[in-house]
Amino acid sequence: MTRETRRLRPTRPRAQCPGRRDEALRCYDQALAIDPRDAAVWNNKGLVLADLGRRDEALRCYDQALAIDPRFAKAWNNKGNALAHLGRRGEAISCYDQALAIDPRYAAAWGNKGNALADLGRPEETIGCYDQALAIDPRDAKAWYNKGNALADLGRRAEAIGCCDQALAIDPRYAKAWITKGVALAALGRREEGLRCYDQALAIDPRHAAAWYNKGNSLAALGRRREAALSYRKFVELAPPEYAQQIAHARQRLQELESKEVNG
Repeated sequence: MTRETRRLRPTRPRAQCPGRRDEALRCYDQALAIDPRDAAVWNNKGLVLADLGRRDEALRCYDQALAIDPRFAKAWNNKGNALAHLGRRGEAISCYDQALAIDPRYAAAWGNKGNALADLGRPEETIGCYDQALAIDPRDAKAWYNKGNALADLGRRAEAIGCCDQALAIDPRYAKAWITKGVALAALGRREEGLRCYDQALAIDPRHAAAWYNKGNSLAALGRRREAALSYRKFVELAPPEYAQQIAHARQRLQELESKEVNG
């Protein structure tokens, strides 16, 4: 559990109408009633629908934008993101490739392609995409973080730590980068240093479930049973349902730790 989501979100053009997303949708619909061939408005409507979780509708909007302007790189990128969220990662990669054929310096599309490749278990190609993104924007903290995750997946933990350090030099409040660095340090046997990383993450976000889980693992490995039990309890309290496997593990570890406390 070294990461939560790795998805890089595109920069979203702001709706011209203030307020909630449903109000923004009405504004876009009014704009399209006036000019149904405004590709940018179709793209922006798709972004709002995607934010609402209505990704099938968002895809139709991106397709409308691309029917009007097939060289609209942002619409290809956003269509890729919607497909990736629907689990259609092969199609998503094709969309990112379309965006990059139009604009080879589109850093977000490189990052998003890397994310999709990572989800398909292709870490070497993933790293190549993040390297492309970082060649364009070396201060992209998310790209450094994602590259660190990919390197950690390959067991290249020292390099992963270096990437996390790059991300944290850019954004010291990047909680997930602190956690990934901590996990890599723990895997190298440097658990005390890893604990300091988890504490940094929790100082930023005290409700970050992954930090509590990994902190519990390191404390348990160090024999600090009471502190480990506290961390696991916090994790179980905060963890979302998709962490079912880790929740089960934390509950099992809690039982073991409590049994050891009772038995001395």
